[in-house]
Amino acid sequence: KGSSGMRTLPGGQPFQPVIYTSSGDRAETADLVLNYIRALDIDASVVSLDPATANSTAASGKYEMMLIFYGGIIGDPDELRQWFAPGVKIFSFVRAHGYDNAQFAQLADEQVHEQDRAKRMQMVHEMQHILAEDVPILQLYVPNNLWIYRTDVFDAWYFTPGGVFGGYPGTLNKQAFVTGKKLGT
Repeated sequence: KGSSGMRTLPGGQPFQPVIYTSSGDRAETADLVLNYIRALDIDASVVSLDPATANSTAASGKYEMMLIFYGGIIGDPDELRQWFAPGVKIFSFVRAHGYDNAQFAQLADEQVHEQDRAKRMQMVHEMQHILAEDVPILQLYVPNNLWIYRTDVFDAWYFTPGGVFGGYPGTLNKQAFVTGKKLGT
């Protein structure tokens, strides 16, 4: 810590990370995270970007800290390769920009071509172990989602089997909207 009581970089320079967020997201979330970080004696600040600039910044990886309100990894093991292997050309807001582990990259490439399910799963488990050791992304905040509805008006909401939008298990589903009934399992 420096004379101000705030944390410094190893050379003694001020450590003043900027937390980017989108003006389209909840401002109170940024304030909450900022207060938690300042409680750690880190002199952070929040910069609110317009939604298009925030999306571009998130996708390019040109940030140290950013509040990103986009989904997470779903059940497809190849998403590990897409998000964490270097050189993969994919547009993603939550990609681990700059992460480079040669063993992970080799396993990520091999698992795409592996035909034996058991061997592929072993490779994926090894990839997960590497990520657990390296921690290329650290999720600092996970918001709670609430679904509030009046059961006297409609009581057939349910979590969509398999999820929607690539795995989101939310209560919003076409069957309930179109039929007014719970038709899923």
